[in-house]
Amino acid sequence: MALRRACTLFALILVACTGADETELFEEPVTGSGTTLPPPSDPGTTKPPTTPTPSNPTNPDPPKKEDEKPTCATEVEPNNNRGSATPFTSCVSGKLSSGSDVDNLTVKAPANAKAMTVKSTGTGGRIQYTLTGGGFFGINEQWTADEDAPEIRVTPDESYTITVRSGGGGGERTWKVEVAFE
Repeated sequence: MALRRACTLFALILVACTGADETELFEEPVTGSGTTLPPPSDPGTTKPPTTPTPSNPTNPDPPKKEDEKPTCATEVEPNNNRGSATPFTSCVSGKLSSGSDVDNLTVKAPANAKAMTVKSTGTGGRIQYTLTGGGFFGINEQWTADEDAPEIRVTPDESYTITVRSGGGGGERTWKVEVAFE
């Protein structure tokens, strides 16, 4: 009872001294931008304060953009045959060290996949890409870096191998393969 009276007395003194009314004292605070601040949390679980960035002074930790792509993996040598193919999920890059070098890559279709699109680029000369695998009937598609790879119907949970090789001549060539499943 004495505690209740003390709290009431404190609130009345606070109102009288600040000139604020009850709603200004007891409603959740509002920032200048019109957004409500979060309620106070347990002091043992709070993060240290962050400094607002110059580009966004009201939000110190802006959310990551959904369209930001993950970094591209790099091929792992040796990967000259299917048994040592470099596994990847969406993007991989590498280089053919000579006209006779062959790089094999493997990607597994997700459980809900129906189709796969492949985007390939390369520099240093013509590069030949071959896609094989995919269930009972299998797939065997070929294209070069200057051609668009076809959209390929896939079998969910099946692995596919992409073989990258020189399209003729010698010399070093760099390549990049990106896949997307629908």
